[in-house]
Amino acid sequence: MPSRFLLKPAIRIGTIVEKYLEQRGELLLDDLPGRVVRFHPELPWNDDNDNLIHVRAMIVAMRCIRTDELRAVQCTALDSDGIKIGRKMRGTAGSRAIKLSADEDVTMGLALAKASRQCSQ
Repeated sequence: MPSRFLLKPAIRIGTIVEKYLEQRGELLLDDLPGRVVRFHPELPWNDDNDNLIHVRAMIVAMRCIRTDELRAVQCTALDSDGIKIGRKMRGTAGSRAIKLSADEDVTMGLALAKASRQCSQ
């Protein structure tokens, strides 16, 4: 299970995350910030030399597809221009998904996509 500290100190979506998503052509629905996608201004990160540094990052909740419990967090380190520096997983990604809709809002089935820009409502 990912450390809860990853979500607690995070603030709602920030311009650097919005910039990153816009560059990728991603959609950011109004209810996703805070619930699914967050910005962390100083995420602890081990660099290529295994030194602990702090980076700006987009953090995304990954939930168990069966129980809906938070089981992993995808962390994307960003530079000041919103360009991806690297990506790491905290927790295990197997049988997990970035759920854009709450379980109770899903009535007809499940749609899978590699990126949110591939999803349509």
